[in-house]
Amino acid sequence: MKLMFSLPPMGGPVTLHWQKGSSAYMVVAGSQSQVHVYDRNGTPFEIISLHQSPLAIDWSQDGSQLAIAQEKSNAVVVWDVLTRRTRNVDTTMKEPVTAIGFSKVTGTLAIGTSKGNLILFDKGKVTPVVGKHSKRVTMMDWSTKDNLLAMYGDDRRLTVSNVAGDTLAIIDVRVELTHLQFDQLFSSPNGEVPSGWRYLTGISSKGKTLLVTDYESDNHSSLELSFKPEYGNIVQYTRCGQNVAIFGFTKGYLTAMELGNVDGSDPLKFTELFQVHDHSNSVAAVAAAPMFGRIACSGDNCIKLHSLEDASQVTNVLEIEDAQNNLDQLAWSSDEQLLAVSLKDGTVQVYLAHLAAIGSCYGDTALYLSNLKELTYLFADDPHPVRTQILQEVSDLALGPYQAASVSGNLVTYYNIVPNGLDVLYETEFPSHILKVVLGEDYAAVLMESGKIRLHMIDGERTGHVHETTMFPSKHSKGSEFINCCDLQGGFLIFGLKNGDIRSFFIEEWDMAYHFKHSCGIQSVFVAPCGLMLCFIDEKKAVYILNMVTDACLPVELPNSAKRSTITRVLWENWEENSEVFCLVDEEGNLSAGVVYFKTIRIPEVFHLSQTPLPFGHVPLRLHDGEVTCITGSNRIVKIRLDSHSFLLPDVSVLPPDQLKKALDQSITLYRLKDAWEIASKIGTNAAFQRLANLAMNLLEIEFAVRCYRRIGNVAKVKSLEDLLLVEDLNRLTGLVLLSLGEADAAQMCLLKSTKPIEALQMRRDLLQWDQALQLAKNLAPEEIPMISREYAQDLEFSGDYGNALYHYERSVTRKPQFKSHDEACQCGIARMSVRLGEVKKGISLATEIGTTSLLKDCAAILESMKQSSEAAVLYEKAQHWEKAVGLYLKTKHWVKASELIDKCTSQKLHMQYARAMEANGQYDLAAAAYVQSKEHVPAIRLYLDHLKDPETAVRLVQETESTEGAGLVAKFFLKLNDHASAIHFLVVSRCSDEAFELAKKHHQMDVFADIIGTEGSHAEYVGMAKYFEGRRNCLRSGKSWLLAQDYPRALGQYLTCTDDEQKEAIEGAIRVVSEAGSELLVRQLVGYLMGDKDGEAKDAKYLFRMYMALKQYRDAARTATIIAREDQAIGNYRTAHDVLYRMYSELRKNGIQPATDMVEDLRLLHSYMTAKLHVKRGDHLQAARLLIRAANNISKFPMHTVPILTSAVVESHRAGMRLTAFNIAKILMKPEHRPKIDTKYKDKIERMIRRPDKAEIEEPVTPCPYCSSDVEIMRLDCPECKNVLPYCIFTGQHMVASDWSSCPSCAFPALYSRFREMFGEDESRPCPMCCEDIMLNDVCRDEDPAQALQELKGSQT
Repeated sequence: MKLMFSLPPMGGPVTLHWQKGSSAYMVVAGSQSQVHVYDRNGTPFEIISLHQSPLAIDWSQDGSQLAIAQEKSNAVVVWDVLTRRTRNVDTTMKEPVTAIGFSKVTGTLAIGTSKGNLILFDKGKVTPVVGKHSKRVTMMDWSTKDNLLAMYGDDRRLTVSNVAGDTLAIIDVRVELTHLQFDQLFSSPNGEVPSGWRYLTGISSKGKTLLVTDYESDNHSSLELSFKPEYGNIVQYTRCGQNVAIFGFTKGYLTAMELGNVDGSDPLKFTELFQVHDHSNSVAAVAAAPMFGRIACSGDNCIKLHSLEDASQVTNVLEIEDAQNNLDQLAWSSDEQLLAVSLKDGTVQVYLAHLAAIGSCYGDTALYLSNLKELTYLFADDPHPVRTQILQEVSDLALGPYQAASVSGNLVTYYNIVPNGLDVLYETEFPSHILKVVLGEDYAAVLMESGKIRLHMIDGERTGHVHETTMFPSKHSKGSEFINCCDLQGGFLIFGLKNGDIRSFFIEEWDMAYHFKHSCGIQSVFVAPCGLMLCFIDEKKAVYILNMVTDACLPVELPNSAKRSTITRVLWENWEENSEVFCLVDEEGNLSAGVVYFKTIRIPEVFHLSQTPLPFGHVPLRLHDGEVTCITGSNRIVKIRLDSHSFLLPDVSVLPPDQLKKALDQSITLYRLKDAWEIASKIGTNAAFQRLANLAMNLLEIEFAVRCYRRIGNVAKVKSLEDLLLVEDLNRLTGLVLLSLGEADAAQMCLLKSTKPIEALQMRRDLLQWDQALQLAKNLAPEEIPMISREYAQDLEFSGDYGNALYHYERSVTRKPQFKSHDEACQCGIARMSVRLGEVKKGISLATEIGTTSLLKDCAAILESMKQSSEAAVLYEKAQHWEKAVGLYLKTKHWVKASELIDKCTSQKLHMQYARAMEANGQYDLAAAAYVQSKEHVPAIRLYLDHLKDPETAVRLVQETESTEGAGLVAKFFLKLNDHASAIHFLVVSRCSDEAFELAKKHHQMDVFADIIGTEGSHAEYVGMAKYFEGRRNCLRSGKSWLLAQDYPRALGQYLTCTDDEQKEAIEGAIRVVSEAGSELLVRQLVGYLMGDKDGEAKDAKYLFRMYMALKQYRDAARTATIIAREDQAIGNYRTAHDVLYRMYSELRKNGIQPATDMVEDLRLLHSYMTAKLHVKRGDHLQAARLLIRAANNISKFPMHTVPILTSAVVESHRAGMRLTAFNIAKILMKPEHRPKIDTKYKDKIERMIRRPDKAEIEEPVTPCPYCSSDVEIMRLDCPECKNVLPYCIFTGQHMVASDWSSCPSCAFPALYSRFREMFGEDESRPCPMCCEDIMLNDVCRDEDPAQALQELKGSQT
């Protein structure tokens, strides 16, 4: 608390009286014949001189008059605040005045005299009432409810009178009272006091008890309430709120009592709420401030402040200097901001206990009262506000973009906003008290108590506007118009009148822009920042939202707690992206958030969002992004986030999943699409984005809805909405969106208002709502009525309403040439409906006349469903629906027509029906053909065998169809003819294997049976055949059967006992036996046989090779293959030897086995010789010579063709220019053992080479080694540097080069890419020199990285 001012001692105790209402003045009266009036700053305002010392003082309820009673005087002095004049009120009585009191409802002044009389003074009229009391009137009090007057006198009598002076009650009390007041001990929840519960309370003269009297009861029952003795006597009693009384006691105790109980069952119940021992000595005075819930208690040279919520705690202690236990009175000002304390010596001190929360906001700036004469201007969250001292105490503040204003009574002070604070612009005095000031960019609107508004320019020099000022209501207004409220937003002045009008004045045009009429008077208006929407409160305390563009006025449904309270103000969200949110502030301290959105596809509604408690003493100024800027009781600016925005944080990623859902709910409720997208993205579910898409559709945010549906993956929805992005007509767009949401009626209303109303008709047609479509077509498109009727008829036909369908079909016929196809469709419908409704001849005639296939089929189907098969068959035939026609002809036994049409049918079922019918009629040839056509071959075979005597066709059918049942029929037929082989064959086919086996055994046809059964027989059958053949000494057949029976020892035994004629086939069978059996014993047995252990004659080695291959013993097979190849090579079978070695080499590499060196060398040598022949044919003598030289160097491997090979090497070397090489080989040919064998064609030439040698030689080129890149002669196959055996080209025989690498697509042997492609010449394909498989030129590719191939070949060619 801050000391505001102090008054010097007046020589004795004084009384303190604050002006009621505004508390602008304080009256101090002592024992002197003067009454001092001070303003709130302690400045003397008036000294009222009296003839005697003051006895009693009271202010009128509105604070305009002060009444003073003097000692021993029969006159009352009345001082007028405005005129500052006094006048004496003559009571017309001779006895002195002893008590006075102003009515709390009217301006009536009650005056009591020493003889107990009453004088009522009202508006200059004096009304004496004699005989109220028999003795001096000492106290009086007025009630606030019924304007009743209670008086108490020395005669110990209480009287209750009405404002006219009529006595209502006289109550005798047995104790003397020192205090009297009306009390309402119980209030019902609706604020009404039940009849009979009116009470008077008073304190006994000794301060021991509190007297409570029911003055309305018949017996005027009373209750005398005593307190605990330790409290002492009552010093002072005051009320704090409706049901709480505060008592101060002589022993320093402070106590609060609750008077009555809540349900009203016991109104005289008193409950002690708390008691606190505040002072060691007596309490001097007690004063309550119920608005702020504070209690002041003085004593012990200090004043202690308590909060009513927790009175046991002292909130503040004010030490009074030089009090010396002389504290006397305490008095709160009416606004409870100032607390006056007096001492017994007449010293008065006034403290600032609470500063009125006065402030205003504009954008990010705030202006508020920080002291009685100090304003603080705050920009955004600047920690350094600017403070400005002012001269007058203000009652209201206003803030605009460039100026600010303060209100003090009827004076307005304007300020310019400058960087270092507020600079006074000027002051303006108005003719009456100012209720409100609002500021715009250039103009200010001042609402006066007189119900008028003055709109004037703030700074004419700065703006230069033509119009400077005007008044509302204007002089030309009809009748008496009283303005209750106003607001200034967006360049519009909006004000509400007592007659229910809301008007808007457009400042830029300087003319009225809008007028709205409400059913009752407007109490308050609060305009949204956009200036086009407002919230108003009427005289019935109802709240509405008004859209001044559409005239839509929506009631605001208040929450239950707010319904019991009065809405004091409304804050609109000033964040542009969420300007539809508002906040209602009620007098109980609740912030009720709501939202209204007019830009929706549906009827706008007001939604309640949340209710947030407002801390005590906080006054809300502004709402921005869900935060309410408030000024606190300690005059600080704070921000409170509404519960409706509690989860909308800058970073939603910090929210847990359960709160993310609540945040999504809040953002959707607030229509905040961007926030909702971020939250939905965090949640990540399709359901979240679906809710967001629905909201966007509701708000006509089509592009945003497309974005949502893309995220969901709803392609169809995206495509349909993208078409709406180009729609500019709002009504059309709204209608199409409503249509997509399934709200056809609302969509029609919007589409009819659009630029394309025809779409409403199309919508009804698409929805198959034909009655509505026909109704719309009458006005929008009469030419479409026939088409709609036809579509309607088609729909009725589909639903089975054939009578109405016929009606609409007939109504749809136009008989206009341009609608030929339409009329034809209608005629088709008439034909169908005629048949449906029983007019068959008419329908068939019309269908035949029209002649379309579809119509004929439709009518035929209808007739078929009506069991009129003959007529249906005729129409099906005309429609060329052969299957249906034939089916019905068969059903009606019209065989001739059926036979004519059956060949045109493809239905197997139908052919089956026809075949049975023909068989029944004895026409077996037609029946058999039909059976075949229907794929029923068994009946056809039966007919061919039994009736048509055509076994050849029957056998052919069995062979084509592999029918077991048909085969059985054929087998029986051949048995009858004694054709046992054919019978066995067909018995096997018919799966009668046992009968076939017995038949074959009986007639020695087992070879036939064995050939037929092949590998698909059973074990028993194979055993039976093996035993049969074994008994017949057919070892080869027996061995095969035992092999199929998987009896491998017996099978091998039979194979090895075969005759020489069967030896080749028998050995092959034996190899198969040991490969399948996997028995070492059997293998040894077969090896012994092949080696000649049985007969002393070794068999061909190729059989041993085949056995090893079959057993996958590749190493043994490789050794054997080498032996075989050398044998073949020795006898000159070079191709056979090459193929054996190649096949073995490939098999070994396939199984990951490294081939033997001698095998690789043999293959390489054979391949070089054979490839040389290829180059000779191509005329490449140099390459042929090089390859033949490689063969000549190993001539011992070619004993059968030594001389021809050497001769070829000499000839080709000589042709290639390798004369020295040719000479050296010729010398070998001239040896005695070779010379006679030289071909005479070349003999002379070779001899001349010897006699006249030419030793010229072509130097062999070098290419890099594929492993180490060292230079190596092209025909050399080992590297002298890295010692690796080099892979060779299968075409040239040269070693491979890494940069020119390719391979055969078939065998994968390497080849030089450039030379390999030369092999093809002009051909697209050629056989591979190695594997002899045809390869395509396009399949030969260069291998850019042959490292893997080199690694695989490394060692495989060593």
